[in-house]
Amino acid sequence: VIKGASDGEKRRVSIAVQMLSNPSVLYLDEPTTGLDSFSALNIVEILQRIAARGVTVICSIHQPRYAIFNLFDVVILLSKGSVVYSGPTGAISSHFQSLGHKCPMQMNPADYYLDITSVDTRDLIVEREGTNRVSNMIEVWKSNARDSSLMNSSSNPGGNANLEHLRISRTMCPFHVAVPILVKRSYTHLWRNPLLFSFRTQVLFSYAILLLLYFKPLTNDQYSIQNRIGFLYSCVTTVSTAIQAGLYIFMTERNNFYREREDKAYDTISFFTAFQITEIPIQIFSVFLFTVITYFIIGLHAGIMHILSFLAIMLSLVLSGESLAMLFCAIAFDGGLVLSIGVCCFCLFIVMSGFFSLSISPILKAINFVSICKSGAYLLTV
Repeated sequence: VIKGASDGEKRRVSIAVQMLSNPSVLYLDEPTTGLDSFSALNIVEILQRIAARGVTVICSIHQPRYAIFNLFDVVILLSKGSVVYSGPTGAISSHFQSLGHKCPMQMNPADYYLDITSVDTRDLIVEREGTNRVSNMIEVWKSNARDSSLMNSSSNPGGNANLEHLRISRTMCPFHVAVPILVKRSYTHLWRNPLLFSFRTQVLFSYAILLLLYFKPLTNDQYSIQNRIGFLYSCVTTVSTAIQAGLYIFMTERNNFYREREDKAYDTISFFTAFQITEIPIQIFSVFLFTVITYFIIGLHAGIMHILSFLAIMLSLVLSGESLAMLFCAIAFDGGLVLSIGVCCFCLFIVMSGFFSLSISPILKAINFVSICKSGAYLLTV
């Protein structure tokens, strides 16, 4: 059984993403909604530690437990869009007690204050009583707010600066900070999803097994020469598997990047650098498996330089195919359109690679100049 991320863990990750750029103000809309009591308390404790570091934390919350309610420094209680109370959390009980609303024993103060500042609309008489009660609370607060001492205690508790004069400025996370975090996140995701890691490493492995079953060990006769050409052609077609695997992987990463870039978490260079740092070792491992399985058993040229050249060419083909997939994903957002573009480009490149015809028009020769299949086929046959 593979453990996935819980709702609390996902909520903590979303908060951590916002903290990457070291903001001066952190605003959260109902961060505890949908969480169990323990997870909700854990989230608010994290927010309290963030606030202790000098970050202004503002969040809306509904029906908090008493332990969560006590973690807030300042509470603003609203009813019908108007302020009923705004001030230190410790002073809220005395304020409502002065209005004749003392919180009963063994009752959550947060629930009690929300109850008395709400209007029950199920009954006309009860609704009228609730409206009068809430209207009285609003008027009392407005009159008290005219007192300068109460205004200072509510708008500037603990000597903090007035929020009206606070300018919120946010910059993206620096390159040297964002890249290690993104790389660690990618490898953690692979570790928690072994099937995804298997898919990315066993595509070329499975393809090598198929080639091994199809091409028997080659000799030096004419029949084997033709088989060698077929094998080299099959090696060039690994560009197709790299494109398809790259589209599958990169589209998911791209969508996450677009969402996090809107939040100004990190820039494009950091994303591409971290993606390449994660991908290149995996591709090197996959190409190494492909080379070990096919090169020696099929019977290509012996010698360390020949083996290293074949390994380098195959790695270049695979990385070039994945780079094309990234380019297609950057051009179009729709997955079906991206896949169609990738298939069309690969078919064009493989037809003009030189395995089928050496006589092509000057226009196609100009296009073929940038074809990775043509370059790969030339290097493999030399």
